[in-house]
Amino acid sequence: MQVLKLESRRQPNALGGSVFGYADAHAALAPALRRWRAAAAARATRGKPGPKPFLAAFDISRAFDGVDTGRLLALARRLLAKPAYTIVKHSEVGCRRLSS
Repeated sequence: MQVLKLESRRQPNALGGSVFGYADAHAALAPALRRWRAAAAARATRGKPGPKPFLAAFDISRAFDGVDTGRLLALARRLLAKPAYTIVKHSEVGCRRLSS
């Protein structure tokens, strides 16, 4: 998943409007909603009501059951820019002495 996130940031158009969770969805939608609100406020001052935004959410937890694996692998080959990736995870654990 980390490699897909990396490549989707390097190649923003490669995965279209794909998002990796609620935080990514919010980051993608927030600027558009701010623009819509500003336009709606401008229309309201002129007495012209505008359209309301419409958002849809889908549960795609079982979406991969019917995926054509050949097409998925072809997409992965085009998306992955390097022959190998190194994923490093760094953690630090600290301990503070509580004063008595």
